[in-house]
Amino acid sequence: MDACNLPSCYSCNRVDQEELNDSTISLVTYQGEYAVMTTACPEFDSPPAYLAYSLGMCTVENAYITMVVLLGDERATLKQSYQLVSDDEFYRYWVRHNNIDNLKGAHDMVVSSLKDGLIDVSQGRGKEFFEERDANLLKMKSDMTQSTNDPWDGKL
Repeated sequence: MDACNLPSCYSCNRVDQEELNDSTISLVTYQGEYAVMTTACPEFDSPPAYLAYSLGMCTVENAYITMVVLLGDERATLKQSYQLVSDDEFYRYWVRHNNIDNLKGAHDMVVSSLKDGLIDVSQGRGKEFFEERDANLLKMKSDMTQSTNDPWDGKL
């Protein structure tokens, strides 16, 4: 993977990111060999799932996630971590939440807890992370097929 060479790119460079607006939710704080990230839940990486959620065809109990990820080196960036650690080792801790007005507060609390050693990030939890995501996607799909608001008649 090539770096984009933009000095403000939090993925290619170790720069913290804070962008909360109508179209982007992205908080990233580098902390030693870890990064704390707050964003929309990974279920929304699926365009049909995000569209269905936006149209009220399904629900997601907690639409935002703050997670601690292992970078593999205290000088590594998020982009470099893909070459340094496996998916199972990458995901260390996460908490889901729904209150968009308190995303920054939730993010800052996880950053402080990581810094103070109050959360356990000693073990990779990638398998558990993906199992949770997949279970949520199945629930969303089930909600969509039962929704009376489904303009595609359950064919998504």
